[in-house]
Amino acid sequence: MRFLSLFFIFFSLNSWAQQEFFSAQNKSDAISYYKDRLYRGCSDLKEEQEAVSPKEMKNMVALTTKLVEEQYSQAFLENPKVKDSFQRDLLQISNDQTCQKVGNDCRARLLGLSIYYYQTFRADVPGCHGYKSVPPMEKGFDKNCEVELKFRKATLQGVQSANYGMPSAGTYRKWLVKLKNDTTMDLFNIILRKDRQNLHICNSVQSGIVHQYALELDEPGSYFVGLDPDYVPEKNPIKECVDEKVTLYSEFIPTSFDEGRSTVGADQIEPVKVKIINFVKSNPEMIVTDISVTASSSKTPFNTVIGGKKVIDPKSDERNLSLASERALFASKVLNEVKSSNIQLSGISFETKAELAGPDFDQGDLNTRFVTKMTPGYLERVEAMYKSHEKIFKEQALKNSPMDLLDEKEFVNLYQAKYKPFQGFRIHIRGHKKEEMKCLELTSGEKKSKDKTSKQ
Repeated sequence: MRFLSLFFIFFSLNSWAQQEFFSAQNKSDAISYYKDRLYRGCSDLKEEQEAVSPKEMKNMVALTTKLVEEQYSQAFLENPKVKDSFQRDLLQISNDQTCQKVGNDCRARLLGLSIYYYQTFRADVPGCHGYKSVPPMEKGFDKNCEVELKFRKATLQGVQSANYGMPSAGTYRKWLVKLKNDTTMDLFNIILRKDRQNLHICNSVQSGIVHQYALELDEPGSYFVGLDPDYVPEKNPIKECVDEKVTLYSEFIPTSFDEGRSTVGADQIEPVKVKIINFVKSNPEMIVTDISVTASSSKTPFNTVIGGKKVIDPKSDERNLSLASERALFASKVLNEVKSSNIQLSGISFETKAELAGPDFDQGDLNTRFVTKMTPGYLERVEAMYKSHEKIFKEQALKNSPMDLLDEKEFVNLYQAKYKPFQGFRIHIRGHKKEEMKCLELTSGEKKSKDKTSKQ
């Protein structure tokens, strides 16, 4: 593919190749390439992408524009024609009525187009806007911003992301790559996520990963000042809209993580009950149809005495699952009582279940109780641990990033970060959201039967 070859070699080409990157053909190739990677990430891709309401599309484009322009403000300042084209292209998507029909590709196109524009740019380094060089040891000196000033316009081609002999440039390059990938992940969450569990472009799956995200960029970017990208508008069809059932709310409510946790009481169920009641009362414009509450217990060990010695109980998993089942039974009784006494909940279907969740326990995990934020490389160890168990963190604990495990008040060491997120109740609330419309195309040559379409 023409775009792929440019993707890997354009840093070494002359000004002609730089001009070529921002061309109508390359833009088309780039968007197709990114859309394909997004769609291939789904375990079960929706055959036809759902419609996007005009209000939602405009809001999504506005958030995308704001995010990209803020994070790449200096690059856009030096490339005003690129910024103009970026704004025109996103405005076109915002006004594109094809987005209001089933089968559109607007979400994937919006994300792919955005990546195409900032793929060649270096993001602003946080806290360094307007920074002027200051001698070391003087007030206002910032080591990170000094590195940014030194290398901002320098070519980093051939510099490894590790610190092999070039600590400043190597660190800066690694930093730029992280900033760029952070932008892509932020946009992914804004554009493609329905909620913390589901994506607009993927069907839900019984088990396994819903979507394998793999759009990380590995180049820090360089400046192509004065380029003038092309702009090609698209035609807009008519649309007609109905509502659709979606996940309205998802949250994980933690419970006690102490070894002595062997009883279930109202204090553990109360936060779940309050969350559900408050959500229903606070969202009268939503029609709640189903509420699922899963009581989960992590695979942490219990101690027992065998032969006069204190050892790890080989039946720890059985005891943990029993605890989860006890919590689920208690929750079921409480929620059924609430349902019978609350008219707003009377028509809602409740499901309560129990599960053993989280990574398997290993004897060596006991040592990680001493691995805290004060331990060198703590962030890297948390990230590595999360990556090793990413699927279950996302599905069972609703943790979508290793950054979710760095709250010092919640997780004081690596052991807790590994197991504590799976100790508690997972809530899913589904129903209808009236402001989100599912739209059908009405062409001049093919009239849709209105008696098969319900309007809001």
